[in-house]
Amino acid sequence: MTGIMTTERLRQVFPSARTDLAKVIVDYWAEAEAAGVNTPKRAGHFLAQLGPETGGMRRIEENMAYSPKRLRVVWPKRFPTLAVAKAYAYNPRKLANYVYGDRLGNRPGTDDGWQFRGSGMAQTTGRFNFTKAGFVDKPNVLRDSPLVAFRSALKFWQQIDAGSLADKGMITALRKKWNGGTMGLAEAKAYLAAAQRAGFK
Repeated sequence: MTGIMTTERLRQVFPSARTDLAKVIVDYWAEAEAAGVNTPKRAGHFLAQLGPETGGMRRIEENMAYSPKRLRVVWPKRFPTLAVAKAYAYNPRKLANYVYGDRLGNRPGTDDGWQFRGSGMAQTTGRFNFTKAGFVDKPNVLRDSPLVAFRSALKFWQQIDAGSLADKGMITALRKKWNGGTMGLAEAKAYLAAAQRAGFK
């Protein structure tokens, strides 16, 4: 499959991709193949999962600057009213510590929610998952290094045995394994369609 991942093809999937993120994927694609993303179909599903997590390959750090209305959509239980949401809107650190501070292995009353916010191309989130990924003592690396961000996504792909689901075209099941739910499923399907048009099928 050598040579399947090119800048041109990747841009067909992610037209607004950050140049440094796109370059890492193309330049280090051999590592993806070694990690089991080794068929065009698997490549399509891999990119489809990265799409929602990175905003179309534009960031490797969770955007925590939400409007009040968006907060109610993303975390309806946390923000039952617009008044509650307004207290956290456009305040990334405060928001992260509120929505993540008491789960995913984070310690309540600390800055863990912010330190271990979604990071990397797989959006590793929470002290527990940062520990599992090997970044609990250096969380900024996942946000600062495109190569580390890419490699962490490959490691996660292997950990959840994503290849077997991709082979069967089970994008909904794969999204649930990747994200823990169906958040971003519609986006993932759209990215998969774009990837298939680019030849990843």
